[in-house]
Amino acid sequence: MRPAWRLAISSLSTRASRTALLIATVGLSAALIVAVSCTMNSMQVSAKRQVDSVVGRSDVRVRPSGGGQTLDESLLAVVQRWQGVERATGWLGAPITVTARVQSLQQGASGWAPIETRYTVTAVATGHADIAGFDEIELEAGELPLNPGEVVIDGSLAVRLSHAGAGARSPMDLPARTGGRRTHLSGPHPTLPDTATDPETASQLNARVGVRLGDEIEIARQVMPDVDISAVLADPKKAAEMAQAAGVKPSLSLFRDMLREPVRLKVVGISKPPPFGGRPQAFMTRETLERITGSTGRLRQIEVSLRPGTDPDSFVEAHRADLPEHVLMTTSGKITSKLDQNIEASRLGFLLATTMAFLAAGFIITTGMTTAVTERQRELGMLRCIGADRSQLAWSQLVAGALVGGGGALVGLPLGMGVALFMIRMLQKQIEINLHVPAWGLAMAAGGAVICGLAGAAYPAWAATRVSPLEALAARSVTPRRSGVLTLLAIGLALAAVQLGVVTLTTDGQWRFWLYVFLGLPALFVGYFLLAVPALALLNRLLAPAVTKILALPPAVLQRTVRATPYRYGFTAGSMMMGMALMVGIWTQGGAIQRDWIGRLQFPDAFVTGFNLNPASQTEIESIPGVTATCAITLHPVETDNFGVRGLQSYRSMFMAFEPETFFDMTNPVWIQGDRATATRRLNEGGAVIVAREFQIARGLGVGDVFTCRSGGQEFRFEIVGVVTSPGLEVVSQFFSIGEGFTDQSLHAVFGSRKDLKEKFGSDAIHLIQIAIAPDAPHGAEAKIVSEIKSRLAGAGILDAGSGRAVKEQIEEFVKGGLFGASSIALMTMFIAGFGVANLIVAGITARQYEFGVIQAVGGSRGLVARLVLGEAVLVGLTAAALGTLMGVQGVFAVQRIDAGLFGLDLHLRPPPGPLAIGWAITIAMTLLAAAPAVVALARKQPRELLGAVRG
Repeated sequence: MRPAWRLAISSLSTRASRTALLIATVGLSAALIVAVSCTMNSMQVSAKRQVDSVVGRSDVRVRPSGGGQTLDESLLAVVQRWQGVERATGWLGAPITVTARVQSLQQGASGWAPIETRYTVTAVATGHADIAGFDEIELEAGELPLNPGEVVIDGSLAVRLSHAGAGARSPMDLPARTGGRRTHLSGPHPTLPDTATDPETASQLNARVGVRLGDEIEIARQVMPDVDISAVLADPKKAAEMAQAAGVKPSLSLFRDMLREPVRLKVVGISKPPPFGGRPQAFMTRETLERITGSTGRLRQIEVSLRPGTDPDSFVEAHRADLPEHVLMTTSGKITSKLDQNIEASRLGFLLATTMAFLAAGFIITTGMTTAVTERQRELGMLRCIGADRSQLAWSQLVAGALVGGGGALVGLPLGMGVALFMIRMLQKQIEINLHVPAWGLAMAAGGAVICGLAGAAYPAWAATRVSPLEALAARSVTPRRSGVLTLLAIGLALAAVQLGVVTLTTDGQWRFWLYVFLGLPALFVGYFLLAVPALALLNRLLAPAVTKILALPPAVLQRTVRATPYRYGFTAGSMMMGMALMVGIWTQGGAIQRDWIGRLQFPDAFVTGFNLNPASQTEIESIPGVTATCAITLHPVETDNFGVRGLQSYRSMFMAFEPETFFDMTNPVWIQGDRATATRRLNEGGAVIVAREFQIARGLGVGDVFTCRSGGQEFRFEIVGVVTSPGLEVVSQFFSIGEGFTDQSLHAVFGSRKDLKEKFGSDAIHLIQIAIAPDAPHGAEAKIVSEIKSRLAGAGILDAGSGRAVKEQIEEFVKGGLFGASSIALMTMFIAGFGVANLIVAGITARQYEFGVIQAVGGSRGLVARLVLGEAVLVGLTAAALGTLMGVQGVFAVQRIDAGLFGLDLHLRPPPGPLAIGWAITIAMTLLAAAPAVVALARKQPRELLGAVRG
């Protein structure tokens, strides 16, 4: 065995407990990386699966340029004749209102009794001419709906048509799954007793009430545009007015259709729901869906599979001119490339997080191994005296670092995969996801662990080569130089200033981002780690006397002890501060997003969303008591280059079209630039838009500038005639497209006229109706109006109806949940750093056993010795909390500057006192807990045992 290996193994084995702590530090860091990478990769695989279900597995798709519009069926025959086409199929899509009638136990005067209960849900129906060849349906049970009158519903719709899932607002409100599946709807219907007196029994039986295979569901028939049969029968006069407004002439056949009952379909299969929720879905033959909608010869989209060897891009270019006006043809690869691009962006962020995590672990290893070198200086000096050369001492440290890193990888990889499996099992209770372990994640964790060990050993290796035999034998007489602490102060401040300079001196958002990633962020981490030593020295002078009094220690003993080894204590505090900095950053930035962005959005009182709502629906809504005004709005995503990191992220913006006078009467946005009168006139003239203030912040766009966007392969230019605060409608549209917006990720909105929308983008569909409610409406009026809208417009093509207040509350709830989830990572970081604290405490106790024995021999109690060590831990915890707070605040300042340049967000830096206080308490508590085992072990030792320790 080579001398360097023997020295390394000897060094690690003689300090087995401390070696185990270092390996645990690296192992837990690697486990954290593996767990996050596996979970992230699993969610990305699920996202791709969801995109496949939306885009299809075809090579090319043909669709209308405007959302909610349809294609003429004759276009399918044209596409099928094009050269290079192997298969082309079309499908029809429409929103439907589904009702299930099932028996459930309802409470009455004499107890619980079975009563027929109606569960009504809005869903999206897809009708295929060749459903047997539609391979996007993944069945959980049953078979495909090959015949008219049959339907497959997805798991999300099945659960919502049950007692347990009725009224769920989001996937998180649905019943939990068992083993990745919701088992409460499996098996036969429960047998309900005639009466029940026990509420618990009734609840258990009702939990299994819902739709099963073989049951019938009802779908409201659309007998004329946007009118449900129930509404027609309830008010014939109103029905006649709506028919006239919609251009429908009364006839005997129409009257016969009106008297028909809703369409009843047999559930023959249950498919897997979209992984991240999204709209409940139903699949049927096109003939069946046409019977429901009352329209024939129309298609929502055409899917084209090309023959082998046919290039999709060339195919699209060759046949683009053969399409009618306002019909788009795109390759599936172009659609999914946006998702792939954003996934790669997330992996860059993960790489940065991995680097920072292992950098923090490397700091702990550096501290621990440098401590070992300092302790062994007499031993290293003697090795030099008997012939060991400098290279052997250096290699021994590097080998020790590699062994620590390798041991951490061996521990961390399986542990991380176990944690990932646990997290996936928890997620499976709500979403469709399976564990997918990425090779790149394991490689990054294993390679990072070894590199972390080597990097952590680099400074100790250099320090070992500088050992002079005579100096080493007199090492205990050497005191730390003040100049060394001041040098670290100067370097640390300089690096922190570099980070500030990157985000304040650069004006271009793109340059600011990349400089921050490769220069500013590393400078921030290293700078604050170096500042930990002078910060500890300062707090030792200021706070050590107070800590001494609180712990009843002899005067100046604690201060002298810490002053003798400032680097050891300071660097340990630097490792501990990372978790505190992360927690400060999470809650400060999260609070800013809630307060300065979501809090400022002016959501409408209420709204209705749909694929293609009709003016008749708007008229019906206006007739509801309490509704004072409505405004029809169309949402059209357009491509821009205004937001995100170019070449790394792809975001669209939402073109929102409306009638200006009506919209401004209902909405009162704050005009940053321009005025209502001028903007209204220019919007009506055409070729003009109003932009949200985020465009001004991110790109400096203002009144008189030109806004350029692309849609359908064409470029459009508009004059900006106003800059306003966003009314939040684009957030509403994204909120109700959760799980469906992977291919069209939109950010911020521009506002234009419906005239421009129709002329330039070829769309006149209504996707959203904004609703104003009387200011003096009683409490709870919003919920009643929303319920009335859902009842009146059942079967009218609506997807959702809701109140702005409820949406805002759900978004804020979601953000808070994300903050608590991210805080768990900060706590994990503190936990990992706690091993570094434990290593420091053990090293300090080992080096001073004789000193502690003398204290006890001259009358000092065991409690005094234990309190002295705890006092050291308190100073380390206070330094970590203070420095972590400063680092977190400075980091958030930089992130907010980057957010302004890339996304136009105007956020303000206001650290929240509550989370800061909790963070301080957790940091100090974890530091003390990390020190507790070593302190307890020290308190149990007898003076004779301590005095018998080797002194160096």
